[in-house]
Amino acid sequence: MLRFKPALVALLLDARGEALCDDCLARALRAAPADVTRTTGELSASPDFLKDVWRCSGCRRIRPVTRTVLLPHSVPLAR
Repeated sequence: MLRFKPALVALLLDARGEALCDDCLARALRAAPADVTRTTGELSASPDFLKDVWRCSGCRRIRPVTRTVLLPHSVPLAR
């Protein structure tokens, strides 16, 4: 597990369902985009996160993005 994974999960939870691309997540975390791509791929295996092609809420480009699918009362499973 990469050391920024908890910060990535927290950032996605704080975004409250907004779709963010790996480049925007990498900039926010000051991490390598390839590491973020690998980690968001791992997160997408969880029912708590969705990775799909959509418009990024950060840069507004249409590209692969990740978002949470948690309900407000849910407890995140992927950590």
